[in-house]
Amino acid sequence: MGRAGSSGSGPSPSFPGRSPSPAPRSRGLPLLPGLHANAAEQCDLIARYAKVAAEHGHDPDRVEHIGTALCHIADSRAEAQAALRVAMPAWIRTGVGGYVSVSPVPRPRRDAQDYVEHLLAIHPVGTPEQCVDRLRATAEATGIRHVLLMVEGTGNPQRTTETVLRLGTEVAPRLRPEAAEPGMDCPSVDRDVV
Repeated sequence: MGRAGSSGSGPSPSFPGRSPSPAPRSRGLPLLPGLHANAAEQCDLIARYAKVAAEHGHDPDRVEHIGTALCHIADSRAEAQAALRVAMPAWIRTGVGGYVSVSPVPRPRRDAQDYVEHLLAIHPVGTPEQCVDRLRATAEATGIRHVLLMVEGTGNPQRTTETVLRLGTEVAPRLRPEAAEPGMDCPSVDRDVV
């Protein structure tokens, strides 16, 4: 007999936070919320995770979830957003547009430009100060302290390198006191390496 909502032909795939299957949460594995999830959605996902993990004997407070964020730094928010608005829709249409979901829950396809606007509204895109504020606010809201930053949104290697350098010199140092544990050594960015 299949689960409610399944065809009964076999087990449904597991999608943390979306699927009826609690397998990843029941094993105490960390979450990696997608770029599409805003802070409130991440909090909801983490709360559902915590409930299932605790039911299976795991301490959800010991799991270090990993966040994802689009990040682009420029001298103004308008400049940063404009650079991503030009480049991202095309590669979203060809890249993400070719994505085939195996989720049992059908979802409508997003318009590429609308999706870019959504990402720009919820991620650290703008001046270094705006990026610090957004990263700090998201960490405070979700409890997620480890974040993978997608910095190549413009598709331009030079702009990507500039963003990485600015992250290392203008953003990360301002997050260290909040994010680093006592005695934790945070590496600096070496301009010759990047």
